[in-house]
Amino acid sequence: MTMDKPRIGYVGVGLMGLPMVKRLVALGYPVRAFDIVPKQLELAREAGASEARSPADAVQGADLVLLNLPTPAAVEAAVFGADGVATAMQPPQLLIDFSTIQVEKGQAHAQRLRAQASCAWIDAPVSGG
Repeated sequence: MTMDKPRIGYVGVGLMGLPMVKRLVALGYPVRAFDIVPKQLELAREAGASEARSPADAVQGADLVLLNLPTPAAVEAAVFGADGVATAMQPPQLLIDFSTIQVEKGQAHAQRLRAQASCAWIDAPVSGG
């Protein structure tokens, strides 16, 4: 018996996000990617990800929404800004944030996402190792 792999919306396919997207695609995960830098989005598409037009668009059809962004301000904009993921997320979708942000900000974002979209937030910062 085979199980379908979770569908992934990925926001932030830069220095760390792009290799993660490449690995996920290679493992057979369907990935819908967004980045504000057109060249990075093109590279994700070349790796086999489908292209999203905005963070909210990356959420469409996703089981998991993954963030890999360079700054706390970028995280806030991608999640809570116009066309942010919070405008499109619905339960039981889950947001996993690989970005490195302050613990307090992550906790506040998690509470805000739960209040706005009734979805959970997992803080899972990664290093460049």
